[in-house]
Amino acid sequence: MPQFNTLLRPGRTGRIGWLDMTDCLIVIPAGLIVLIGPPGAGKSSFAAELVHRSSIEAGAVISSDAIATELFGVYDPRYDPIVFGERDRRLLARLRCGQVAFADSTNVRPEARRRLIDLARQAEVPASALRFPRSLRTLRAQDAARDRQVADIEWYYDLMRRTCAPSALRAEGFAWVFDVPGAEDGLSAQEAACLVRIRDL
Repeated sequence: MPQFNTLLRPGRTGRIGWLDMTDCLIVIPAGLIVLIGPPGAGKSSFAAELVHRSSIEAGAVISSDAIATELFGVYDPRYDPIVFGERDRRLLARLRCGQVAFADSTNVRPEARRRLIDLARQAEVPASALRFPRSLRTLRAQDAARDRQVADIEWYYDLMRRTCAPSALRAEGFAWVFDVPGAEDGLSAQEAACLVRIRDL
C-alpha cells in the first residue's frame, strides 16, 4: 500500500496518486489539472512556483485572469464568455497535443468544473483536482493584501465548502483529488509547490 505525505493531503476518496517517501513528493499524472479555491487561496502563486522550479513550462498554466488582462486590459465579468471561451480553446489545444494543462480559475462552481471535465474527456486525458481549502480568516487576510479586493469572498468560501468535498469532485469525474496545504499548515504556496511533481502520461 502506498503511503502519503500528510503535508499534501490526498482527498479521502478515490484514486489519489503515488508518493515517493524518499523525496517526500506527490506525483500527479499529466493531463488536465484543475485548481479549485476561492480568490486569495494561493492557486496562482502555487502554479507560478511550479513554473519557477521548472516543474512545468509557463505555457502550461492557463489563467482566466491573465487572459482577461491580455484581451481587455482589465477584468470585467461582462467579458466572461469571451475569456472562458479562449481559456477552453487553449486548454484543449494543449491537452490534444499530450501536454499538461493547469486551469487556473476559482472553479468553485459545479458548472464550471463540468465544463472542464468535458474538455478532459474530449482530449481523452485524466482530470485531477487540486483543492485549496482555506479558512475564511486566511482568505480575508490574503484578499486584503491584493491590489484588487473581492467583494464577495464569503460567497466563494461558502460555495467551496458546500460543493467541493473530495467525494463530490470524484462523483463529478475527477480521477485524482488532492488538498494543497497553506498557511494553516505552516506552508506558503511556494513551499507547497516544492512537494509536487507531474508524471508524464
